[in-house]
Amino acid sequence: MKKTILALSLFLFLTITADAQTFQFIPNHTVVNDTLGSEMIFDFELKNISTVPQTVYILRTRDQLPTDWTSSLCFDEGCFAPFVDSVATTQDYGSSPILPGETRDFSVHVFSFANHGTANVTVKAVNMNNAGEVYEVELTAASVLVSVEEESNISGFSLGQNYPNPFNPSTTINFSLPSSTNISLLLYDASGKEVAVISDGFYGQGNHSVKTDMNHLSSGVYFYTLKTDKFTVTKKMILEK
Repeated sequence: MKKTILALSLFLFLTITADAQTFQFIPNHTVVNDTLGSEMIFDFELKNISTVPQTVYILRTRDQLPTDWTSSLCFDEGCFAPFVDSVATTQDYGSSPILPGETRDFSVHVFSFANHGTANVTVKAVNMNNAGEVYEVELTAASVLVSVEEESNISGFSLGQNYPNPFNPSTTINFSLPSSTNISLLLYDASGKEVAVISDGFYGQGNHSVKTDMNHLSSGVYFYTLKTDKFTVTKKMILEK
């Protein structure tokens, strides 16, 4: 009888130990709305709450995005390319196991570009020493209209398609402003990283034309964004060398 009780107690102890939570994977928010052309960021608290180092594997299991949008997993102050679907606290990813009581930076970045829509991204965190400890979070990022009015009804504000397109190495961008204002015309690569400031300054009301040379950049898809204090519009261009 004593042996039976001891065996049962040992079984319960091992079960409780195996199922105990060892780390926290908590998002600061799960829904972000912002204007088209913005970078929407979901920060997480990734914390080791056990008494031993923990190795955590994070997998992006869903990446449902509007056309031309991208998402990236960002870990230990660095972001990975959009096609990288997993990261871990290991040397392979330039990281290390999380020490007891340590909090590690992790975030998901969604880059919205030329089309309005809603992105749905799901990430799953797994204890590499105990595959049964899994935490899954669903994230939603949505673009919003740049003003209270419908975007198509914004009088006098427009960003034209660059021409020629595709181009090599220079192209021209036209835009119109309903009133005088400071603008920023920025260029981003396919991962959402800003690679150039095409123009930045004060422009008067009316039509404008800016020519830019991209001879220093490699072939590929780029996005150019026109920003003012009230509006943001993004379009795609293709550099072919």
